[in-house]
Amino acid sequence: MQKFWTYSILFLLFILEGTVFQFLSVDYFYSLVTIVPHFVLVLIVFISIFQDRKKGLFIGLIFGFLYDVVYGKMIGINLMGMALVGYFSGWLTLYFQRSFPLYVMIETLTIFLFELYSFGTLRLFQLIDISLKWAFIQVMIPTVIVNGIFAILIFKPFQFLIEEEMIEDKV
Repeated sequence: MQKFWTYSILFLLFILEGTVFQFLSVDYFYSLVTIVPHFVLVLIVFISIFQDRKKGLFIGLIFGFLYDVVYGKMIGINLMGMALVGYFSGWLTLYFQRSFPLYVMIETLTIFLFELYSFGTLRLFQLIDISLKWAFIQVMIPTVIVNGIFAILIFKPFQFLIEEEMIEDKV
């Protein structure tokens, strides 16, 4: 039953990122920054950290493919990026003492690396024409901050949900 809730939350956030949260990513308020919510990616990183990096890779592949099909400009950019982030975040926790500050650092690092990867790939295929400096200041830093705050807020409830799912799997 807990798996149902985990995947339901992921799918709900996937839908919300493309609809409701688009108000954050478009300059509706004539702001100087653009915030891109990556809340599904935040939860994928948590799954990878708390359960298994291979599960994070698999869920990253599934949701990355969904992002590419529904919202993306090319098939494969989000698929590869989310899968790598899911695996990399779980791999990082193997070498460090597990703690809340480590989880927040991994979250912010992986969101930043995903943003950098997305920018580089889109720039490589000439799908965007903006400078790295502009993208860094206007998009990457605000995106990392907002997603980091979301990670801090959702940490305890999602940790409880994942731990309950792990207990359910053992029974």
